[in-house]
Amino acid sequence: TGNVVPYYPGGTVASYQWSGQTGGQFNISPSIERIPYASENGTATGASTLFAGKFWGGGADDASGANGYMMFGMTKASYDAGSSQIQKYAHASSTSAVQTGNINTSRTGGGNYHQDEINMYLSAGYKYASNSSGPLIHISDIEKVSFASPSSASVIGTIDAANNAKGSSSGTHGYCAGGTNTSSVNQTAIKRFSFASDGDAVTMTAVLTRAEASSAAWMDSANCWRADYATAANLTNGISKYSHSSDTDAVGASDLTVSGYGMGWSQSETKGYWLGAHFSGSAGNRVSAFTFASESDQALVGTLQINRYGAGGSNGSA
Repeated sequence: TGNVVPYYPGGTVASYQWSGQTGGQFNISPSIERIPYASENGTATGASTLFAGKFWGGGADDASGANGYMMFGMTKASYDAGSSQIQKYAHASSTSAVQTGNINTSRTGGGNYHQDEINMYLSAGYKYASNSSGPLIHISDIEKVSFASPSSASVIGTIDAANNAKGSSSGTHGYCAGGTNTSSVNQTAIKRFSFASDGDAVTMTAVLTRAEASSAAWMDSANCWRADYATAANLTNGISKYSHSSDTDAVGASDLTVSGYGMGWSQSETKGYWLGAHFSGSAGNRVSAFTFASESDQALVGTLQINRYGAGGSNGSA
């Protein structure tokens, strides 16, 4: 609990793409790539490596944009119970990521990242039974990790039916839109929890235009944009938007360059980026972007060094 310092994500120098699956099944890379905003029309450059590679791990960054973080993900060449590692990477350094601590409950995937200037949050998620393809174990915890001391996490509340919602943050709340329930059925609900006081997430009146999970989310001080994604067999290329300041239904905003799933994502202060993804039967290397102010359709602006999907990302000011 305590005072909340507003923070709106978005790097000023470069996006970073972390890990993910690069080729055949469970071929997980530990690499980190850097995509400068000033020269986005080009090939990403190598940066460094993670302490341990992750698939479906997501990513976060602190308010200064100096460091990126990863808190979960599939870790080895089989279905597994996921990771509880908190990894930290200095954007300005070529030094490899280090493990700073652990969250309370390991996750294979499905978790959602949120943050204010002081803390990062991880909500929902799932893990597989150890070394098997099932059954899925669904997680409803909301965990909080301090940027100042990222050695452990505290459980501050619960959120239900929000796996793969791809979280967003306003200056005061963490949001989850859509996602799947414990029966892996897609949802339309938009839920949020407060940064100022610990507690469970609540369901808002606003809903999505249709029931779906998501592959990516981008945000500014007023809105969240999310990549629409029904299932791997029923892909769409839409980008929808919902407001942080008013409890109103989501609306269609623009379109992705192609239909895909498992995209990495990051953002500058003015643009949302889509990095890699799985489409046409294989991992991709596209870097695409759209502008928040005009809500223009995403356009291809560059390429990654490595084809990948299910990767994490962070937004750097270094």
